[in-house]
Amino acid sequence: MRKRKAGSGESIYVFKVVLSDWGGRVKGMPYRVIACPEKISLYQLGETIIESFDFSFDHAFGFYDNIKNWYRSQEGYELFADLGEKDSFPGVKRAQAAKVFPELKKKMLFLFDYGDEWRFVVQLIKIEEPEENVKYPLVIQAVGDISQYGGGEDDEDWEEDDGEEDWTEAKEDGKRELAEVNQVVPKEQEWEKKPKIGRNDPCPCGSGKKYKKCCGAQEEKVVSLLEFQTEKEFADLIEKLCDFVTRKYLDLLLEEFTDFDLEFPEDPEEFEEDPDAALVCEAFIFDVKLSGNRTPFEEFIKKHGQGYRTSTLKWFEELKDSVFSFYEVTGITAGERVVLKDLLGTGTFDVYFEDYFDEDEIYVGDAIWCRLVPFRQKHKIFLSSIVVLNELKDEVKELVLHEYHQEKNLEIHAFLKDHSFILLQKILDFLQHSSDSVGLPEKFMGFRDPVEAEKLINRAMRIKSKKRKVELAQEALAQDHLCVDAYVILGEEKAETWEDAKELFQQGVKAGEKVLGQGFFKKNRGHFWGISATRPYMRAKFRLAESLWNLGERRKAAHHLTEMLELNPADHQGARYLLCHLLLILDADDEYEKLMKKYSDDSSVEFLFNNALFLFRHSGNSKESLDGLKKALEYNAYVAKYLLNIIKVPKKIFGPIIAGGQEEAAGYVTDARRNWEKTPGAISWLGKNLWLV
Repeated sequence: MRKRKAGSGESIYVFKVVLSDWGGRVKGMPYRVIACPEKISLYQLGETIIESFDFSFDHAFGFYDNIKNWYRSQEGYELFADLGEKDSFPGVKRAQAAKVFPELKKKMLFLFDYGDEWRFVVQLIKIEEPEENVKYPLVIQAVGDISQYGGGEDDEDWEEDDGEEDWTEAKEDGKRELAEVNQVVPKEQEWEKKPKIGRNDPCPCGSGKKYKKCCGAQEEKVVSLLEFQTEKEFADLIEKLCDFVTRKYLDLLLEEFTDFDLEFPEDPEEFEEDPDAALVCEAFIFDVKLSGNRTPFEEFIKKHGQGYRTSTLKWFEELKDSVFSFYEVTGITAGERVVLKDLLGTGTFDVYFEDYFDEDEIYVGDAIWCRLVPFRQKHKIFLSSIVVLNELKDEVKELVLHEYHQEKNLEIHAFLKDHSFILLQKILDFLQHSSDSVGLPEKFMGFRDPVEAEKLINRAMRIKSKKRKVELAQEALAQDHLCVDAYVILGEEKAETWEDAKELFQQGVKAGEKVLGQGFFKKNRGHFWGISATRPYMRAKFRLAESLWNLGERRKAAHHLTEMLELNPADHQGARYLLCHLLLILDADDEYEKLMKKYSDDSSVEFLFNNALFLFRHSGNSKESLDGLKKALEYNAYVAKYLLNIIKVPKKIFGPIIAGGQEEAAGYVTDARRNWEKTPGAISWLGKNLWLV
């Protein structure tokens, strides 16, 4: 972004920006220290952060006061508001950083790209006077690097180009900046009127560049933002629809449900979260005729269908004619989608299923009773569904067709819409009877709810009570026995020994492997953690490695950590730091050298001091080992004081981990002391060479 000198009387705000994991943890993560003029906007601060990490400034973003669960924030600022979207939070372009961060130590989450969810913790650490003739914003310190797209293969078309131009250079050459694009978003019909331009054609703007390197790149970003806006508005409409129906028509709902042997929560706010009630509520929304011959869905559209973009409303109104139907699973794409064939009508549908089923609980040949709605050029299940085992599929189909044949002169679509309650009740009764008589697993009686399990886990992560965390994790497992994070919480909070913890973390890892599937591992190796669905598995695997370390099973621990780095070379969790200790303990020199080479730019306390120790082991008091020790001591001299027992390592480490600080040194020595003490002469060598700094 453009730099400038500080204005008269304008202070400089210094922020520390640290990459964070899903749980808000920042230890060992790459970070930047950035100095900005007092009057900088959050939009400009966001752009500065993104450019400091060498990311492309090409996605929507926001600032939130809830570090772990941004969607539960009380204070927030979003780019969507600047795009004209009606939202509960204000925009980022008019929000001044100095007002958002009114005092030192205030933290906010900077969330970039709502798809990949890059999370950065931003903290105001200093307010100072500007330096003379210095232009701001300015990156004062940069530690560690990350790759926005995981080092994936480039687009084949780019190989033809004579030279590469990065995003910043392209902007300076006259392309429209994302900020300018955000201010004037073309109407959807205007996009359709534009003539087709090939990606390698000359750009019509006259720049002389290829279209893909010029205006085409910006238009793709706008289309991406428009699609995201539409999906966000669609989800908002569904949430408001459910709230509208359960509040306005609760008495009618309960009256309709008297024939169902189901328990419903008394609180309307909980009604839509009950998986059993959700399916019946869904039938009520779309298929019950109220006075005026309108459905609750049509009443909602009439009263609350304002304030949304035309494309969103058009998409949403398509739900009006949707019906329950019976679908056979004819294919499964690991971790992503299922292919469903309509057994009562015609057509085959590509359906997103990761929010509804786990891969080991739905198989080709099984069937699903559900309502499909359009989503991302494919389909998704509306609220809930019934999974029917292959063994019972034909009987359920015959049950439905038997009811259908009782009707005369009625098309199948109209029959399904008019008889949704009757069919739902008969299917549930049949499955309940089958479950009681043949002993089918309870999870196939009708409902699974990994979404509800995730809600319970989110609650558990927000509270401090150890007892309540355990209770919520156990409730989550009752909803979804493959809820990976539930095993992690139980291992952390309930296990009394490392052996108990290991067993729970192992169960979490196995559950994660089943949820994702072998095909998913092969397809996405190298991109884990960047895909949010992989994070519970990666958390369980890391905690398993830690428990194995503490049980002395170091080779197994190293194996898991090595696998983690293969799955996620960007190493958002810091697995390489524990691994470098283990490889030294195991005298695995070849593996250690490969690790050092792979992360050769890493200047962390672990890598600097372990490298000095490694060099001493192999070359003694040589120039090479002394150079390594000098670099390490210059970075953090407290490590030597702790290793030499000049000062004692605290039993507990309080306060933030600051580069070069005592807390960082204490953390390193806790893990590394064994390596130093078991290396003959290492501690003495360290003591004799403190003069290096």
